[in-house]
Amino acid sequence: MKAVFVGAGPGCRAVLELYEEGRLSFFLPEILAVVDVDVDAPGLRFARERGWRTFTSIEDALSLPGVELV
Repeated sequence: MKAVFVGAGPGCRAVLELYEEGRLSFFLPEILAVVDVDVDAPGLRFARERGWRTFTSIEDALSLPGVELV
């Protein structure tokens, strides 16, 4: 399943940390992007530091091929 996270506050960062540790791979094999209008949101910074795609517009993220979960 290919996912886009919308809203990258502290809760999103916590989920991304679990994903990075491999604790969610059974449920969420691939994160395509993280989206938030706040460029300094904790989850957005976390994702950007790891080289994951980040967006401030949901439309841009949904244009990625293969999005299955938002």
